[in-house]
Amino acid sequence: MENNASVLLIAIIGAIVSPIVSIIGIYLQYRKDIVKNKIEEVKMEADAHRIDAEAKVLDVKANMDTVNFYIGIVNALRTEVNTLTELSRKNGGEISTLTAKLAIADAEKAQLAKDNAALVEEVKQLRTEVAILKEQLNGKKEK
Repeated sequence: MENNASVLLIAIIGAIVSPIVSIIGIYLQYRKDIVKNKIEEVKMEADAHRIDAEAKVLDVKANMDTVNFYIGIVNALRTEVNTLTELSRKNGGEISTLTAKLAIADAEKAQLAKDNAALVEEVKQLRTEVAILKEQLNGKKEK
């Protein structure tokens, strides 16, 4: 009977321990799932931070590219301004020379206009003298 009592005792202990072991197993599985979910959360958070950091790096690179682009434009414009300034200086000297030549040409034109007026007056006087001489000549021929 001792064997039966031992078997019965083991069966009773098994009946008591089995649900406890099942409950412990269910609880441990539940805890495992919680830990697994927490690990996934942490991984997703880490991925989000990594992606955010990569986005910030790309933003900085894009800003740097934009700044470099505008620096290039400013340098090109600076070169153009320097070229135009130099041309302006050269043209300023040429304009001064041409302005002086124009003033001389205007003075010569005014002098030519005066000379022309004098010549026109002289031509009128000569015509008058020619007309008088023609009359005198015609008068002598008639006599």
